[in-house]
Amino acid sequence: MSLFTPTIEFSDHKDRARYLLAWRLCVTLAPVLLALTILFASKNSLNAWSFGVGFATVVFCILYMLTLKGYRGLYVVTTLIGSSVIHYSANSFLTEPHISDSLWIVLIVLIGYFGVGVKWGSFILSINMLGVAYYVFFTLDEHLRVYNEINVRDAAGLVLEFFGAAFCIGYIIYQFVKIQRITEVELRKVNSELEENYRLISHRDHEKTVLLKEIHHRVKNNLQIIISLLRLQQAEMENGEARSKFHEMTNRVMVMSSIHQKLYQQDDLTNIDLGRYIEDLASELIDLFQAKSQVEIDVKCEYGQIDLKTIVPVGLLINELLSNSLKYAFEELDRGQIVLEIKDRDKGFELYYSDNGNWKTSGQEPSGFGLELIDILTEQLNGTKELRRDQHGTRYTFHLQKLTE
Repeated sequence: MSLFTPTIEFSDHKDRARYLLAWRLCVTLAPVLLALTILFASKNSLNAWSFGVGFATVVFCILYMLTLKGYRGLYVVTTLIGSSVIHYSANSFLTEPHISDSLWIVLIVLIGYFGVGVKWGSFILSINMLGVAYYVFFTLDEHLRVYNEINVRDAAGLVLEFFGAAFCIGYIIYQFVKIQRITEVELRKVNSELEENYRLISHRDHEKTVLLKEIHHRVKNNLQIIISLLRLQQAEMENGEARSKFHEMTNRVMVMSSIHQKLYQQDDLTNIDLGRYIEDLASELIDLFQAKSQVEIDVKCEYGQIDLKTIVPVGLLINELLSNSLKYAFEELDRGQIVLEIKDRDKGFELYYSDNGNWKTSGQEPSGFGLELIDILTEQLNGTKELRRDQHGTRYTFHLQKLTE
């Protein structure tokens, strides 16, 4: 530990710089203010009182920093006391010269900015500007005659005062520039570390993206193999009902396969455009079932992107609804119409499904497993289902929730 560099640790270099600034200013100003106090007291000058208060304040600050190792409150106290003493003496001690007061004001304002912050520095600046304005308008004329009567002792005091204030101002500016340079060095270091971390994260993200795409691609291929095996087995079956069951099973596997295919083909591996997915699924099912009547499917989707965990049960649910309509609803109609609408809600989404088929007159009903699967998928999506059938067709209303991880 030296006189100008006390032993104290700070995690932030700015805090350390502010502490050292307060300490070094106090150590520097203490002998200067003591000498000015003695000099002006020897000639019974009222300025001795101002410098005596300043010296006492500096001594208090030194003792405070030695015992409590703090500094923040000192800047507030010293700027307030310094401003008060300077303007009180300038407007009260009318027989004393105050040539160096402007330098002390600059010093106090710089201490306020550097030691506390912009807001406090601006506050201290405003107070001192008001004090200067008062001095110029109401006191300056009375002081002009004093400057013509300055003796050698007064001049020596003014020179010492001037150099003391100028040194402190220069030191504050030096500390500010030094901190700026340190901050720039640390900022460049942090930016370099961030760039390196970004490069590593980008590289790892690219590796994970490639891996996930490969996984989706392999899952899709495996499901395609299963679909092919099911279709081969279906072709060998002579029982019409068994062939129909295998056809339904194949469609369900196809739904899951198409999800992984879309994820493999796009950049976003976690979400799927629900509206586009439903349109593609509907088009594939129309081609698969080769409905006798012309079927028009109107898809309206407000939900946007949907995650992988939710899209699988939603896709299977929509597959069952579309498959049932295409198989059972339009045999007696020349033109079939299906409306599928999804609306976004705060805690999930609503799915409205309707067709204009006549289930009762068609003499056919969807299989019990298909209807049971609709109930299971609705429950899996933490939802509820409303069903209504009449002469205008079949209408489903689902209130579903997104499955979060």
